[in-house]
Amino acid sequence: ERSIEELKHARDKFNVNLVKFWDETFLVMKSERLYNFLDTYKREINLPFMINTRAETIKEDKISAIKDAGCVAISVGIEAGNDIIRKKIMNRNIEKEAIVKAFKIINNHNIRTSAFNMLGMPFESRSTVFETIELNRSCKPATQTINIFYPYEGTLLRKICLDLGIIDNDPKMVDFQSESILEMPQISKEELIGLRRTFVLYCKLPKVLYPLIYIAEKPGILRNHLHSFLIWFMQIFFDKQVSI
Repeated sequence: ERSIEELKHARDKFNVNLVKFWDETFLVMKSERLYNFLDTYKREINLPFMINTRAETIKEDKISAIKDAGCVAISVGIEAGNDIIRKKIMNRNIEKEAIVKAFKIINNHNIRTSAFNMLGMPFESRSTVFETIELNRSCKPATQTINIFYPYEGTLLRKICLDLGIIDNDPKMVDFQSESILEMPQISKEELIGLRRTFVLYCKLPKVLYPLIYIAEKPGILRNHLHSFLIWFMQIFFDKQVSI
């Protein structure tokens, strides 16, 4: 009831025409509560909206219901394609097949999808990054968000990183989209940044172009021009709604 009242206020005072719910797992609520909310939302707010949720919460009936209520976009965490990193390191105990199925359900309802991805986890390598790329190619999200892992204070993953000796006791704070602070022998910080820079290109473009994308991973005047050209090529011929 409080959410509906706040939405009415925002819509009427600020002429809001799109709603984003920041609940990280919107569809985890029980079906009865969800349907009651959606009925009230459609009747009293009636604006298009976007949500975040986890793949485990995506069911045919729930997606049908939120589509009817005005949902136009759903963001879902893919996170990592490698089973060990996803299950043992991230503690996300879900099979790749279930993630692919979740995206298929959403895509079949013509709701725009976005995928969250995390690079640079402990034990990450170039091959595990490409497992994440392959999972994205299977899920076919309209857009991708790609972040680089940072071991925050108080988390179990920070302790793991300290135990492995891949961070020091007082690591610097960095932007999680710009660099990694992990010192891992199997993949360099520079390679991770390059893979993040070209991640969407690897996901969207035909594999025959992978050698060109590889060249565009590293910075440089000519490589930057190639990177820009590949983005343009992708936007024109493969994806009208790409987000880098």
